[in-house]
Amino acid sequence: MTIHNISITGDIVPFSYENWSENEYSIKSLQNDLNALVVAENDEVIIGINTFGGDVETGFSIYNLLLRYKNENKIQLTTRVDGYCASIGVVILLAGDKRIGNQYVTPFVHNAWPCADGDALDFKKLAEELPKTTNKIATLYAHRTRI
Repeated sequence: MTIHNISITGDIVPFSYENWSENEYSIKSLQNDLNALVVAENDEVIIGINTFGGDVETGFSIYNLLLRYKNENKIQLTTRVDGYCASIGVVILLAGDKRIGNQYVTPFVHNAWPCADGDALDFKKLAEELPKTTNKIATLYAHRTRI
């Protein structure tokens, strides 16, 4: 069995510009990192996480891609808190079958927060969508932690 490591560090963003910032991670970043691995059945992939969070849909995409990669390659998936694990980073942490932290790790969980602009109608729609997003996240937490 071989152990492979990937680090998810920085803000979780829906897209990134090449060489724009070292402090962001996107679904493309993960795809590139996974494509660089040469794994065999029963290998372990450890995902180190150090993020304050970011875009919800990108976080769920990363979560889904990790699960699909694990199942398609028949590998063990471990997630590990390497620094801070907040917001959508906690969803990514929950992708692991084994999750590693210590007594000093306190994942930061909160209701969905928006970053938005627009007019009153845009904000009204946003206000209607936020509880749905919060519920989506909470449902995943409950499913993966059984609490």
